[in-house]
Amino acid sequence: MKEEKNISELEQLNAFIDEYCLIRRKLSENLHTINRDLKLPKDNIPLSVMAMISQHIEIAINVFEYYKDNFDKFEEELWDRINVEERMVFVLVLSIFEYVSKIYYHENKAKLGLITDKKGEEKKRIYLRDIICLSQRIRILDSGDCSLWIGLIEFRNCIVHNNAFSSITETYVFPSIKPDSYEYPELKLKFKEGEAVEGSLLLFPHLINWTVDSIEKWIYKTHNYKSK
Repeated sequence: MKEEKNISELEQLNAFIDEYCLIRRKLSENLHTINRDLKLPKDNIPLSVMAMISQHIEIAINVFEYYKDNFDKFEEELWDRINVEERMVFVLVLSIFEYVSKIYYHENKAKLGLITDKKGEEKKRIYLRDIICLSQRIRILDSGDCSLWIGLIEFRNCIVHNNAFSSITETYVFPSIKPDSYEYPELKLKFKEGEAVEGSLLLFPHLINWTVDSIEKWIYKTHNYKSK
């Protein structure tokens, strides 16, 4: 019975690793496609975001494969260990985009417009939320995508500052996506004040897939944006 359970968990783990391999492939394809379409250097801001994220996805895959190869050693705590790694990767994905998008903003203020405080003065310190709100203001992101980005930022903050426990009650609905042969169904990212944010095994692959797709659109739209 235990042997059957182990086989089932290994199959599940293999399928799970495949999802991250698909994300890795998507990032590589995005890197080449955007480079071809926009003639942007692969190692320069903003396109370098794809390679930077891909590097951490690659590391995560290596970690997951190590656990698979040493399944018997980690069986009892396998999914807890994987969940910790997934949290780290998710946080890094948003952190990398925040880093890249802030540099892009500082280099393109004349085109994008200023991020200002309540007094109308340019903010000295900006965060990813500021970049997202600016992107909505100049219509690089629509209101729906902006709302989902706010949900991602809230989730990141829960993980970083509060061990994934929420301080708000809110639900963000991410659309179904089909990155390859598998279709991710609609995802509800639910926050309930005082409770841990939980999800299925595909929670993080779904969120990272959506984030990578949104970053790709952001790069195209910021590149082609012309201030009025």
